[in-house]
Amino acid sequence: MALADRDLVGAESTAAHIRDTGGEALALLLDVTSEAQWEAAMADVLDAWGRVDIAVLAAGISHGAPVTDTAWEDWRRIMAVNLDGCFLGLRAVARVMKGQATAECEGRIVLVSSASGRKSTPGAAAYAVSKAGVSMLARSAALELAEHHIRVNAVLPGGVRTAMWESMPFFQDLVKSEGSLEGAWRAMEAQSPGPGQKRFAAPEEIAEGILYLVSDAGRFATGVELVLDGGYSA
Repeated sequence: MALADRDLVGAESTAAHIRDTGGEALALLLDVTSEAQWEAAMADVLDAWGRVDIAVLAAGISHGAPVTDTAWEDWRRIMAVNLDGCFLGLRAVARVMKGQATAECEGRIVLVSSASGRKSTPGAAAYAVSKAGVSMLARSAALELAEHHIRVNAVLPGGVRTAMWESMPFFQDLVKSEGSLEGAWRAMEAQSPGPGQKRFAAPEEIAEGILYLVSDAGRFATGVELVLDGGYSA
């Protein structure tokens, strides 16, 4: 398994944990907005294992502001990471898989989109548009790559308890007003508009959806948008 991130220290920490538990893992430095770094990362993976069978493209950032208050630089930054990064990664991976995948050993690619790409909220236009683009990229690529035995799908999470939320100024204000990190999460979840349980997903619940799509259990799924949002976008 190759773990690619701008945070090489964090990627190496996770890779070390995988190796300590008996797996194989390689940590790579990767800025997903860099075409050259994608090419270098693919070369490193091929040097290590000689092939690529599964790819999960999950890099993403967020930004909150009304459309009229969104700076062009912020708009482009969101698109560069969330949408352009997915395009560059999918293209790099698919180019390798096209020469390797067979009906018996398919290539499997999952793009991490968002329920916000189906149902936006005020102040989230840049993020929502970028994620809607990711979903359409997955569907378009699935049609093109099916004849090459490559399945492409998208996972659309709703609210998930991740550090990305915790870095946002409004969440930090919630921590102060609620008195604790857990209190801030409970306040966020109480406002959840989904008809399901009033909670955010654990990261593991989204990972299980991804695992289904890349496993043999999901072998008939391609071009799928797997929505895991507790009913938010229903």
